[in-house]
Amino acid sequence: MAEARSAVVSEPKVEYFSSTGENTWESRLERYRRSSMRNFFRTRNLILNGLWPTSPWNLCTAVIGLSLIMSVELSFLKPIHDALWGVAKSLTVCEGLPRPSQVMIVSTTVGVVYFIVLIHFRRLMMRILLSYRRWMYEPPRKQSSATQLWGLLLRMICSRHPTTYSQQLCLPRQPVPPLEATIQKFLDSVEHVLAPEEFKKLEDQAREFEGGLGSKMQKLLQLKSWWASNYVSDWWEKYVYLSSREPIPMYSNYYALDFCSYQPTTIQAARAAMFIHREMIFKRELERESLHPIWIRNTIPMCMSQYERCLSTTRVPGEECDELVHHDNSKHITVYRKGLFYKVDTHDARGKVISAAAIEKQIEWILEDADKRADSDEAARSRYLAALTTMNRTEWAKLRSEFFTSGVNALSLEILESSIFLLSLETLTFPDMSSRARYTLTGDGGNVWFDKSFHAVVFSDGKCGVNVEHSWGDALVMAHMLEYCVMEEHLDLSLYTKDGHCAPPRSRESLTGRQPQPLVWEVIDPLYKTLIDARDVHLKKVPDLDLVVTHHDHYGKGFMKKVKLSPDGYIQTALQLTYYRDSGGKFALTYESCALRLYREGRTETVRSFTKECKDFVLAMEDGSASKEEKIRLLQRTINNHQAMFRDCTNGRGVDRHLFALYVACKGSNLESDFLKTALSLPWTLSTSQTPQSQMLGRVNVNEPGYKDKSCPGGGFAPVSDSGYGVAYMIPEETRIYFHVSSKHSCPNTNSQRFMDHLYKSLDDMRALFE
Repeated sequence: MAEARSAVVSEPKVEYFSSTGENTWESRLERYRRSSMRNFFRTRNLILNGLWPTSPWNLCTAVIGLSLIMSVELSFLKPIHDALWGVAKSLTVCEGLPRPSQVMIVSTTVGVVYFIVLIHFRRLMMRILLSYRRWMYEPPRKQSSATQLWGLLLRMICSRHPTTYSQQLCLPRQPVPPLEATIQKFLDSVEHVLAPEEFKKLEDQAREFEGGLGSKMQKLLQLKSWWASNYVSDWWEKYVYLSSREPIPMYSNYYALDFCSYQPTTIQAARAAMFIHREMIFKRELERESLHPIWIRNTIPMCMSQYERCLSTTRVPGEECDELVHHDNSKHITVYRKGLFYKVDTHDARGKVISAAAIEKQIEWILEDADKRADSDEAARSRYLAALTTMNRTEWAKLRSEFFTSGVNALSLEILESSIFLLSLETLTFPDMSSRARYTLTGDGGNVWFDKSFHAVVFSDGKCGVNVEHSWGDALVMAHMLEYCVMEEHLDLSLYTKDGHCAPPRSRESLTGRQPQPLVWEVIDPLYKTLIDARDVHLKKVPDLDLVVTHHDHYGKGFMKKVKLSPDGYIQTALQLTYYRDSGGKFALTYESCALRLYREGRTETVRSFTKECKDFVLAMEDGSASKEEKIRLLQRTINNHQAMFRDCTNGRGVDRHLFALYVACKGSNLESDFLKTALSLPWTLSTSQTPQSQMLGRVNVNEPGYKDKSCPGGGFAPVSDSGYGVAYMIPEETRIYFHVSSKHSCPNTNSQRFMDHLYKSLDDMRALFE
């Protein structure tokens, strides 16, 4: 009863900036109309997606054509004419009916059957055509006749008007690679890293597995691949992410930043409001499925399933396994400021998106209210609630069951977890990208709710970043969404007034918004002590993170393309040369992430970037007697091999996801494999990832003068191995490369700034080969 009393007494009064008339019969009618329209569009999209790559017009055309054939007897169509009337005679429903009625019944019946056959035929043809991969191994401007014919057929079968999710049913399933090929590729990738005796033992285990247990597990995977949407992605999400009991900050979550140095405004409230507003437009496009899907070369579709959970999704802790919960109808966000949480409506009572100017007033109200109450006991008690999400997942789940299942805590937590996303209004500002990135990744123990699909952090000077929970999707999706939200801020200068505030709306957006609602928490002493302890544990880990973010301006992918070398392969090779120099002559097992979204519900694959060819090049670079010509030859061979390996992984012929699925199949069958245990436990001393840019094609020319500082540096992550490095990089345009290098201060052999210095030297030395 005390909790119920607290809810009644402490509930804040909700006011409005101006009257919305939400209780009038006109507003109720408007809400009903908008709800009906929303349901109509959802139903329409479901129908259109179910028919794609055909459309209702195909059905109409078929019915009209068949009706004309039955009505007008033409000599060259006589066999079809007779066959259709034969159908009319066989249908008992047509007996005794007038001729026009019979024409309508038969043409509609045959047209529907034809239409259903056409749907499945075109989907089957698309899956077959999309399984063709030779196009990826050929230069875009020197494609074979077979590839050109394939592209022509694919364009003929595809609909030219895809919605966001329409192509999902037409994507091929991810194939299970041959077991022998996977094992051989794995052995080739570690032979030059391991000691000879260690490799010999692993090779013996691999051959034993291949000849025995492996073939049985391979059949299980092949069986699963026939009925599941993806034979590995559901296991990957569950066992790599959701079943992990480790805290997710710095172990799983990653970060992304906004512009390098460009600032559309220095007013915190205005920048936060514009970010929120742009996210709502993105959400609206997702709901209406008007966001254009990602297609390679405007021909090959990629899976868009991860976009369904990028907003309004929360990772809910469980004692054994977490759960991803999606709130489809959410119309609010949660804002954090100085220990206080606020519910902020993003849509008005009639369902319209609130304008950026109206949201800015809401943010200004929060800034004023939070600053007034920052020293209150209430703010002090709830200051570190988000520290719960920094804890071991099982401990957090138990605390959630103990303190957040009833009363005001349950109500407030429901509002927080069902919000579209969270946003923090910070009191701090940072002079450089490194410190801003570090704070965005780690938080201060109470300002980031790490369980949310993403948590935006807006600094007092208007700069911003996002902390992203990893289990719901991969960085490609987050990069696209962030690019969508910030790009217009430098393309459309009318979004802000001259003094930096959000400009009045130019469309039919709501001019009013409800006053934010403070969330009420009951933080009793045992819970408060737990929060402080969790904060302290988290903050003890933060200083150990050594993170450096910078950009390389000596040259970029323009030079790499000029000497006809793949930019990604070039940078990966530079990273290997850098690691060798930084570690004093050692080599690293290297993880490079690539996307598997050419397949339905595909996630990622690992490119094992450190190859024998790469080792030869690194040793040649450090050998004073090797000639420039020999070094260039080895570099070209290394990069060509890396390109082929990257393409193989993108096409589902990688190593690591297959080995992982085999391991899960073994565990599910209560079997053990020494080979799989050893293979999957080898540490990734160097973990790398490239963040894509310009996924919104046609919006901007990134090589235009003045664009450099308006580009986004991408994001990064903490090192996977405590004794290694994590390196993320972004290639925004022809002359700049962003690098995010992370390591641990506690490791005596790593230093992120030293690694960055070696990296710059490696890039300069590689360029000098061509001068």
